[in-house]
Amino acid sequence: MGSTMDYVHVATDDSGSSARMPGAVSSRFPREAPKWRCGEQRLLLRGSFNMKEIDATAIMSRYDVNRNSMIDRAELQQLMRDVSGDKPRDEELAFIARVVDKHSNQGLSFPEVFVGLRALFALHHLPESVGLTMSKYNIGNGPVRTEDLRKCLLALNEQQPVTGEEVNHVRRNALRFEGSEEHASSESVRQAIAIWYLHIERGSTDQGSLLEKSTKNAHERMVARGRLRQLLAGDCSIRDGGAVAFAVIFSLFLVVLPCFEIAMASWFPTTLDCEHPHLSLLLRSNGVLGLLLAASLGSALLAARFQLGAPTRTFLWGFVGTLVSFIVLCTGLGASNVLWSTAARCGPPLWHFAHLVWIEVPLLLLSLVCCGLPILYLCMGSSEIVKNRELDDSLMRHAIL
Repeated sequence: MGSTMDYVHVATDDSGSSARMPGAVSSRFPREAPKWRCGEQRLLLRGSFNMKEIDATAIMSRYDVNRNSMIDRAELQQLMRDVSGDKPRDEELAFIARVVDKHSNQGLSFPEVFVGLRALFALHHLPESVGLTMSKYNIGNGPVRTEDLRKCLLALNEQQPVTGEEVNHVRRNALRFEGSEEHASSESVRQAIAIWYLHIERGSTDQGSLLEKSTKNAHERMVARGRLRQLLAGDCSIRDGGAVAFAVIFSLFLVVLPCFEIAMASWFPTTLDCEHPHLSLLLRSNGVLGLLLAASLGSALLAARFQLGAPTRTFLWGFVGTLVSFIVLCTGLGASNVLWSTAARCGPPLWHFAHLVWIEVPLLLLSLVCCGLPILYLCMGSSEIVKNRELDDSLMRHAIL
């Protein structure tokens, strides 16, 4: 946790004064507005950004490839993709650079990245009232008059006080974006307002929202970024513990066990004295289906690994699904036959092995799914909520600007 929070913490020297991180942008921005001086809409949007801020903080350390506390354009693009789930557009990257007064090809410090992401989030989520209020006070596509802009910001802030420093900062940014000394377009003013809109002191994140986020994160780790999904996509390595564990389970249940099924059915065939004389034949069929499933599943994984054509992969996975259906049907029929027969008449070795294959193993797998997965989700969810609370507390304690 310490290495992650190094990217947002503010050091304090022996005299007690704040020592800003390299690249901090406080000198270019007015002081963040206290919460009591902000309208309800601004506070709600600031609370929503808290979640994105936690995500960005959690993954920030991945993108300092050079370990120089700077993010270049390519690293910023990947960071934004991971935070939002979508590839950022060029104009979004350019906007973040303009927010902190940098060229698009210049590296950004971690504080500058946070400020840029916050402004971009505001730009994408500004309420419709912003455009209406700008039109009401005749702002955009003309001279940016300080008094009209102050009235506009006051209305957007729901009549809560707005300082002259904030008004001047919005005006300067609008003119800078437009490249003019007096005039600015509606879009330039809107972008400048977006920077101001969430320039608010950070409050603690709602605990219910943190719990919901932690649950989603745990599910994503289990499914979207889980080992099984990576393996099914062919992303595996012999150095990966998850891949090795999967290979061991794969060999045990889909190679070793089916071979034993075929062998036991051959060594101890059932006779007409058994309540179900076809029990050994059913066990042999189950073993053959298991080996076929192993071969087809291995082929499907190799097809994903070497990125064969989509029709080939679709056929292989369809064949895997068909075999699984037959094995489930065979298991149900075998369990019924075992329960309605006796070891004395069908032969103890065959009957007990069939009982293991069709009764005990399925019950073990079912218990793992019904009990093991919830426990795993609970452990991962608890880990996520502890991590998110620590990140939220750290962001509360340490100023970015």
